[in-house]
Amino acid sequence: MKLTRFKVTNFRSVEDSGWIDADDVTALIGVNESGKTNLLLPLWKLNPARDGEIQPTSDFPKTMFGEIRDDRSKYKFIEAEFDTGRTATTIAETAGIPPRAAKVVLVTRFFDGKCRIEFPEYEREENVGKEEFIIELNRCADAVDSGRTLKTENVLQKTMSSSLREIANRLVSKEIIGVEKLETIQEAVNKLIPEEPAKTSVIVPVMQQLSEQIASKIERINAPSPGEREDVFNIVMKELPSFVYYSNYGNLDSEI
Repeated sequence: MKLTRFKVTNFRSVEDSGWIDADDVTALIGVNESGKTNLLLPLWKLNPARDGEIQPTSDFPKTMFGEIRDDRSKYKFIEAEFDTGRTATTIAETAGIPPRAAKVVLVTRFFDGKCRIEFPEYEREENVGKEEFIIELNRCADAVDSGRTLKTENVLQKTMSSSLREIANRLVSKEIIGVEKLETIQEAVNKLIPEEPAKTSVIVPVMQQLSEQIASKIERINAPSPGEREDVFNIVMKELPSFVYYSNYGNLDSEI
């Protein structure tokens, strides 16, 4: 993983540095006491190869010392973006997201020492495509209608197909289909499935499969963001470069 940019906030004399781009070689130029060191130290303390502990008396900004001391977990001091490189494939496979969404990771460290990771390119799925879902419901209704049913299932067949089409028609006026609506639809579908269906039924499996598909959509929407998953977090932190600060020269280097 390669550092591409970072931002320092509320660290010593730095209130908000704004984003600072980083390359293979990056130089900070300024007169003495202008704050160069206060930009480098937080990056070192993001993931120090050695030492690098937070020192409240020197690292907390004097104007916010009491606030940060009382709730260190609330205040971040460094945010850094990394190009995940080849690790993107592993992250994507583990999190079940597209590789492009795993190309960039944002690592934030707070004054309590804990880290948060996020993927800026990842877009959380909060609802399902309405048109696609309506088509899916009507397709299931068609499959139920065309199924060769047992005589005892004639009424059930008509009830199932008409109910699915009614649900699909009601969705036309909806702007979005979120989790709550999906759960309501799944409940309605499940009520159409007999508790003891005939073993040779061809329409009940269609409804069971639809219920499973809806459950999968609900699970996908409710799934935690990739950065909230412990396995993904561990991958990122394992691959995160460690930084070394050479105080004699004011240089910052990284160890892979």
